Amino acid sequence: MNHRRERRLELKSADLPLSIVVPAYCEGTHLAASLDKILEAGTNTGHPFEIVIVDDGSTDDTWTVIGEARASDPRIVGIRLTCLMRLSIELCSIVIMRTT
Repeated sequence: MNHRRERRLELKSADLPLSIVVPAYCEGTHLAASLDKILEAGTNTGHPFEIVIVDDGSTDDTWTVIGEARASDPRIVGIRLTCLMRLSIELCSIVIMRTT
């Protein structure tokens, strides 16, 4: 067994951060209120967490709302999926907004 594998086995579940993944398609009008509830629930766990919001090609202001939320809370990560379906599904581009 390699060293990296052994180290993983030593971790307790309480040591692992929680990633809450939220799919969002044209959710601009509802996303901010939902994020408030998710942030509260994540905080209540008592564990470190992040919220990963995946914008699946929204045509509304979902991406803008994600950017505003990310700017106000570093635990929020935004991923934007856009696919150029006319060319090929393999041309999907992913833009990741993560605080540094």
